[in-house]
Amino acid sequence: MEAPAASAALASPLVAEAAELLAPRTLSLGNLIASERAVEYVAILRAFVAFRSRHEGEPLHEDLEDAVCGEDATSAARTAFKADMRRLKEWGIVFERIEKERLRGYRDVRRTKYRYRACDDAIAFVEWLARRREADRNPGGADETGNLLDIQRSLLAELLRMFKKFDPRRPDADLAGDILYRVDRMGRNVAATVKSLGELNLRLLSFGAAEFGVDEAKSVVRELGVFLERFGRRFNEMREDILRSIAELRRSAHAARWRSCVEAFGEEARKFKYIAAVRIPDASALLADAEAFYAAGGTLIGLMSRVGNSARKVWGRLNARLRELERRNHRLEDIGARLAELVRLGADDVPHAWFASLFEAAVMHGDAQVRSGGEKAIAPKPKKSSHNLVRRLPDWIVPRKVGDKPDVVSCAEARAMELKEWMRLRGILPDANAPVRLSSGAWKEFGDFPNLMRLIESLRLGSGEKTRAVLGVNAEKSSESATVEIDSSRLLFEDLVIGKVQ
Repeated sequence: MEAPAASAALASPLVAEAAELLAPRTLSLGNLIASERAVEYVAILRAFVAFRSRHEGEPLHEDLEDAVCGEDATSAARTAFKADMRRLKEWGIVFERIEKERLRGYRDVRRTKYRYRACDDAIAFVEWLARRREADRNPGGADETGNLLDIQRSLLAELLRMFKKFDPRRPDADLAGDILYRVDRMGRNVAATVKSLGELNLRLLSFGAAEFGVDEAKSVVRELGVFLERFGRRFNEMREDILRSIAELRRSAHAARWRSCVEAFGEEARKFKYIAAVRIPDASALLADAEAFYAAGGTLIGLMSRVGNSARKVWGRLNARLRELERRNHRLEDIGARLAELVRLGADDVPHAWFASLFEAAVMHGDAQVRSGGEKAIAPKPKKSSHNLVRRLPDWIVPRKVGDKPDVVSCAEARAMELKEWMRLRGILPDANAPVRLSSGAWKEFGDFPNLMRLIESLRLGSGEKTRAVLGVNAEKSSESATVEIDSSRLLFEDLVIGKVQ
């Protein structure tokens, strides 16, 4: 069965990669699961896995038949087995080979001369099914994260010792292969650590949704307390050791040694092109990725923080639930003890004191002014409403005496006074004798531009009534144009002649 081609409507890198992943796969495994005899097919493949675990890759027909059908199987079962094997061969999942030394003649049709081999995809698929079954049987699993970090620390310490023994002047291909193998294993341990921490986080969150009894909840809370105490401390110690080893391996002084190691192993690997395909790992990329993973702000810290937060949340939730369960249990124990006391009473006994204490709360006197004779006290009158009373508003503004401070001016007057002071400083405030040109000012800073525009606006708009009333000046148009340049900025305008109002 051929892999489906990528759709043109979904031409994306992910679709192209998916098509590439499916290309060499045995897609008939999907037909195997969907068929009516899926159980029988998986049983045959499980038998192949069992033979492979005993280092027998191609079992004989009779051995495979006995393993699947049993030695005391009926002829109908053996006939069905042959039909199943024929269908698996048609799908390309099982391959057969004739063992020539078992042939007795050209008319030999015995099945005992055949050996069978299952494809690698089928073996991997059945092994995956076995792992999923084990995960279903044991949902909690085992926390291998701590072991993986410990293995990673030991692996890097061993890798560092071997790397320092490697002499680039006399390269040893076997030692170079051992070094690069451990680098590749280090990269796989990083991926396994990410997967293990993710599964641990999901397992911790599942505790919050699960229902526990009192004894189970106590055990889980106790385990979570120990986990929270040791989790961060142990992980941080191992992470720092791993990070120091990686930093030592990534020193720039070791670049030539790494190149010599890769060249020596590559030369040895090229000798076995057909017998064994050897992949040379990229040590530089793997070490850089591992250092980023174990760094102070790396992925491992984020995953550890997420796991720690989940454990704390679950611990608090279970602790609260445990207290609620204990409270309910105490109440049930009290009720049970009281019922046991009632059962022990005689037929004519009446527990007057017990009933009085039981109903005491219901007949409790809440009147603090009980009169003699049992008369009720006069009900208190409602408080007179004071919402209609007129309240005097406090005087927040203290009256000011005349002459103590200058009178308050408006914002427009304050801006006009600032503009007048600016004109005086720039030398364009005219006196009664001589008018001045606007362009003749002594400009100093960039802030003069907005003041200049504000002055032109006051002089030109409204026939200059604002400047005559506030500044005491007026302006006449000039036929000449003027340019004011401050630093690297220029302002071009029609010049004005400013005179004092008489």
